This record gives sequence, C-alpha cells and structure tokens, in this order.
Amino acid sequence: MSALRAIMDKMQYKNTTHPPLGQNIFHDEFVTSVYITPPTTDEKVSTMPDGLRMVLGIFLFVVFAVGIAGNLTVIWVFSRTRSLRTPHNVLIINLACSDLLMVFSMFPVMFISIAKNKWIMGEIGCDVYAFLGSLFGIASLCILTAIAYDRRCAICTTTDGSGTGSYRRVFFLTVVAWVYSFLWSVLPLSGKGAFVLEGYKLNCSFDYVTQTLENKLYVGFLFAGAFFIPMTIIMYSYTRVVLAVKQSRQSLLDMSKVKTTLVVRTFKIHKRQVKNFETAKIGMKLITMFVLSWGPYACVAFIGQFVSPTLVFPIIQLIPVVMAKSASVWNPIVYAISHRRFKRELRGIFLEKCCQGMPTVDETSATGSYTGEFFNDFNDLNCNDSKASTAV
Repeated sequence: MSALRAIMDKMQYKNTTHPPLGQNIFHDEFVTSVYITPPTTDEKVSTMPDGLRMVLGIFLFVVFAVGIAGNLTVIWVFSRTRSLRTPHNVLIINLACSDLLMVFSMFPVMFISIAKNKWIMGEIGCDVYAFLGSLFGIASLCILTAIAYDRRCAICTTTDGSGTGSYRRVFFLTVVAWVYSFLWSVLPLSGKGAFVLEGYKLNCSFDYVTQTLENKLYVGFLFAGAFFIPMTIIMYSYTRVVLAVKQSRQSLLDMSKVKTTLVVRTFKIHKRQVKNFETAKIGMKLITMFVLSWGPYACVAFIGQFVSPTLVFPIIQLIPVVMAKSASVWNPIVYAISHRRFKRELRGIFLEKCCQGMPTVDETSATGSYTGEFFNDFNDLNCNDSKASTAV
C-alpha cells in the first residue's frame, strides 16, 4: 500500500485536475495553482465555442463601425460649428476622442483574435492592449466626472445663472482627468498588479483573479480611486444641479404674484438655469449608460478578487468585457437623441451636403420656440395668480 502511494505521488496526476493522493483538495496552495491560476500568454488556443465566436465577431464588427462613425461625427460637428465651440463642449470633444481611441485600439485586436481563435499579440502586446483599455476606460469616467463638476459650477455658483464656463477651468479638468487615468493604468506595468489574459484568452485586462496581497491592494485601490470616488463626485454634482434648478423654480413661483423688475430678472436667471439643466440631463444620461456598461465588469472583478475566484467562469468574464467596451458607442447615440443644438447642426450639415437647395431649420425660430416655452410658463404663473385673486 505504501509503494502504491509513493508511485501515485510521483506521478502527481499530471493529466488531471485532482490533487495528488493524500493531499487535501482544499489546500490553499494547490487550489491557487490549479483551479484559479489566471491564464498566461503562453496558452495559445482559445476554448471559446464556434457559435459564440461567430456571434461575438459579428457584434464586435457592428459596434466597431458604429463607434468609429458616431464618435468621428461628434468630433466633427462640435469642432466645425462655431456656436458649439464652448468651454463645456471641449469636455464633450475629449470624451468623444477617448471613446474613439478605445474603439480603435480594442476592437480590431479582439476581432482578429476571435477569428484566429487565439491571442495574436504576445505578452508585450497583452500589456500594451490592457494598458490602453484601462487608460481610455478610466479617462472616459474621469471626463464624465469633469462634465458633472463643470455643470455644477456653471449652474450653482454663477450669480446670474448664465452657466458660462472658462477655458482655463476646462483645460485644468481635462489635464487632471488624463493624468489621473494614466497613473492608475501604468501601475501594473511597474509591478503593482499585473495585466493577464482573461476568460477565453482572447482579451487582456488587469489581474483580478490571482490571490496575492499585492493584487488585492491594487484592485481595492483601483475600485476606490477609479470608480467609487468619481461616481460619488458625479452623484453629488448632479444632485446639487437638480436642487438648484428646483429652488430657482420655487423662487419664481413665490415671486410671480408681484410684477417687478426683480421678477423679470429672476425669471431670466431661471430660464438660463433650465437651459443649462437640459445640458446637465445629457450628462446624466451619459453616466447612466456608462454605469450600465461598466457596472457588470466591476462586479465580476470584485467577485474574482474579494469573494471567490472559482465563481468567475470564462463566459461570466466575457459578457461584462464586451458590455464595457461597447460603452464607447452610447455617447454619440445620446447626443443624436437628446442634444437639440447637435441635432440641429447635424441636420443642417446633412441637408447642405446631400440635399442642396432644400430649406434648413431656422436657428432663430428654433431658439425662439424653445425660450417661448418658458415665457408661456411665466404667463401661466401670472394667470393662475390672477384667478386666485379673483376667487378671493
């Protein structure tokens, strides 16, 4: 019996995932080395099913085409239109540039890897790929944070409600966002954490599976510094914006009984605040789509590092990764649906290039109809006040 045990221990069950005879299956060292060791770039062939590869390849191609076209359109329209070249929209252009670089650097490599059923970039390529994905992903969230902070400053701190920002403030916020993102992304290249292949070994990201103190510290600080702190700033900023606009409207309602110069001035301030609030609502939609896209990936990484890495299967890793990378295409769609001036300018450019001779939307009339809604609200307040006085 002892001879059999010695032979079995010597063989070490090299072709199976069971522990050697007599070794506890729950031994930490064995579980770490066999069950939850992250894949390395030496493992060439992917185990992704063919059907899933085909579906994912088609999806990536569509998202790549939409992301390139959409973000280029945003950059082009905001850059060529003088009325849209405002300090606030500089942040919008930066966000579009970050999304464009994310799509351009991530999707072709992953698409080709899926087509060849193996990672094509090697170990150094894995580091570069993961670094760029981390840089542009964190940069997008930081720029969204800068947009929220800029809207709060514009609406809550200006005394006249004009909401005009300054290029100096926007330039400062932009530099801080990119430098902050670079610092978090470069840490794994300097030995604090690591970049590895994940899931079906067709995509590289930071290592959230290996159970080491260094990895836990990096992932924990990454969650706090690159996700929770920006989200807290965003929630606080937009909460202040909503409360400021609500308070302004309440002040207008209280003062509507007296027709004085102060009432007219208060109404103008409120009108400007509401106009800027429309811009802030676009930022709220952008951050909502960002959280919906990146939230599942953040949850998977948290589970893999702090709950149980054995719960993180390849398919569970794959779906959140694809959702996170597709966040780059939502911003142009939100602008096309919600941004009035962007839609008006894009329609005008399209009619000018493709349908010459056809009438375009008159910007003056559009602005007049937009502001007319607020004057109607002001008149309604006065009418209601008159009816109440008559009733008394």
